[in-house]
Amino acid sequence: MRNSHLVAIAMLALTACDQAPVTSGASIVQEVTREDLVGLTQEYAEFRANQVGNVRYDLAVQLDPSQDSFTGENKLSFETSKNSADLTIDFGNGEVSGVSVNGAGIETIYNDSFITVPKAALREGHNEIVIQFSHRWSDDGSGLYRYDDPDDGKTYLY
Repeated sequence: MRNSHLVAIAMLALTACDQAPVTSGASIVQEVTREDLVGLTQEYAEFRANQVGNVRYDLAVQLDPSQDSFTGENKLSFETSKNSADLTIDFGNGEVSGVSVNGAGIETIYNDSFITVPKAALREGHNEIVIQFSHRWSDDGSGLYRYDDPDDGKTYLY
């Protein structure tokens, strides 16, 4: 089942990505390294917004209320400049089963908060990243939530 609007709420995201990437004619943005912590600093968000542009998502999600988690695949396509650095993709508390960049599988570097794509895997211009994932249903109302209604015995997903 394809539900891009549901997953986009709480899942894989590149912050402020409608901006164009830094080009060789623009001023060079100093590289900022993302710390291995939950959350995103303003400084890193601004750096990443200059790192990528023209981002498009193609999300495919399999929702089965009888399972403890949902699974899916996220295809990200974007443009990047030649002065790119490692790229991080936010994805909290899920399982990453595979990552490919421009058609080649890469080692998954994931810390339960974000996926890191090494700059060596990226190229100047158009890039495509494909991520296979699973994630437990939310129990706090954020993200994708599964509720078993005791009154009618039905399971609801939202």
